[in-house]
Amino acid sequence: MSTADVSTAKTAYLNQFYQTLLSMISSAGSGGGVSSSGDVSVPRLTLIGLTRVKVDEAMFQNEGIQFNLAGSDNSNVIDLYINSILDESAKHIKQTAPLHILNAADGGLLTCVPVPDANGLTGYVILPDDYLRFVCFKMPDWLQEVDEPILTTDPKYKLQKYTAIRGGIAKPVVALSSKIRTNTPVKQVDSITFAGTSGACIVSGPGGLDKTATYATSPTITANNFQTSFVADYLAEGIVITNPSAGKIVFTADVAGIPFDHPMIMTTVADLTADVVNVTANVPSRESKRTLEYYSILSDGVPAVVGPPPVAAHPNHTIDRFLYIANEGAEYMQSNLYDALTWMAASKLLQIWGEFSGNQAYADRAMKQVELSYQNLL
Repeated sequence: MSTADVSTAKTAYLNQFYQTLLSMISSAGSGGGVSSSGDVSVPRLTLIGLTRVKVDEAMFQNEGIQFNLAGSDNSNVIDLYINSILDESAKHIKQTAPLHILNAADGGLLTCVPVPDANGLTGYVILPDDYLRFVCFKMPDWLQEVDEPILTTDPKYKLQKYTAIRGGIAKPVVALSSKIRTNTPVKQVDSITFAGTSGACIVSGPGGLDKTATYATSPTITANNFQTSFVADYLAEGIVITNPSAGKIVFTADVAGIPFDHPMIMTTVADLTADVVNVTANVPSRESKRTLEYYSILSDGVPAVVGPPPVAAHPNHTIDRFLYIANEGAEYMQSNLYDALTWMAASKLLQIWGEFSGNQAYADRAMKQVELSYQNLL
């Protein structure tokens, strides 16, 4: 393939990529899991605007933000793409920024409850679902806090199983691991509510199915027809669909604990669409949870058994201090890291442009600004 052919192929691919994004914009706000500009919070809109400025700054003056394709709504496409990478960029920042410039979350404030092991002198904490990075952990009797956990692959991990050689209150040890938690399973429930006056839309996701809803007289009749036509197809995939009220279809897992993909809506003809609501999250019967194991717990002095000496005492399984970095949406990023975050998003956007234009220097230039943003906060 010649250089010209490669260039043509890249252009065709990028055209297809952008046109796909544009089709997503056309159905945004329909409940299909894609946010329209009206659904985007003010902090995210601010971050999108700042990222556009960073992209323009990183590129040559005669290019800038105008690397749009002919006939495409460049502004909407770029804003949509930036919005989609903001959370990924925020996570990248929280993974790479120096810990002392990040605002830590308090894991000991009602979030984490210690679970004592059978021996009473060790235990573990189930880490929050938004856990990203470790900052510090301390139990009340420890003489110092732990600022770096070990992993289960560390040779010191096996030593913690033996009382005589495990970490003590002077040199405590904690280990990042995982455990299987048993739950009471809960059935996943999602719903869609049709809206519009004509046309058709595709309902995709649940059960891996793509089913077309066609407008008939009203959203109510449309929903009735959809339920009647496809109830058997969804049941075969372990999903029960019902039509409990006007214009609404409810998807319910046939078996508790077995998840299905959330519905997505794509309008194909006229204006028929649907609003999606994730009503009840799936809860599996067993799930793997990341945990933090701790060792060398002392007694709190409270007798475990009433009787004459010697009397055993309760170990003190309470958390004195547990801080971690939480993985949150970009809109929750601390404001003094907006500069680093938007440079990171600009770098990711420019990586795509660099692949297309052959100029990776744009993305590299933006990434260097991320490091400079960190240094400005030291």
